Amino acid sequence: MLKPKDYAAALYRALRGKEKKDITTGVARFVESLKVRGAVRLLPRVLEALPAAARLADADRRVTIESARELSAGDIKKVLSAIGADHESTDVETKLDADLIGGVKIRKHDGTIDATVKGKLAKLKEALIRAQ
Repeated sequence: MLKPKDYAAALYRALRGKEKKDITTGVARFVESLKVRGAVRLLPRVLEALPAAARLADADRRVTIESARELSAGDIKKVLSAIGADHESTDVETKLDADLIGGVKIRKHDGTIDATVKGKLAKLKEALIRAQ
C-alpha cells in the first residue's frame, strides 16, 4: 500500500504548473481515486505531506553548473541533456570558478558530478599516491 508521502508526491507532480480549473479537476479525480482504493482516510496525512513533497519535487528541477568560463545556452543544454534533465523545466544556476581550469561541476539535490580538469587532476594525484 502506498504511503501518504507517495500520494502527496504523485498529487504534486500531477498538478504542478496547471491552471486553476485543471487543479480543481485534478484534485477531485485524486480524491475519487483515493475512494476507489479505500485510502480516503489517508487524505489528511497526504495534505500534511504535500509541502515536503513539493520541496523534494522542485529540488529535482534545480541544477547548479560550475565552470571555469561562461557557458553558452547550447553548452547548458548539452550539460542538462547529459544528466537527463529537461532544459525547459530545469532551474539552472551557473557559477564561474577559474580554479576549475576546464570542464563542469554539476550539483543536483542528489549529488555532485565533477567533470572538471581540477577534479580529474585531484583523482590522478590520489591514484599516484596510492600506487607508491
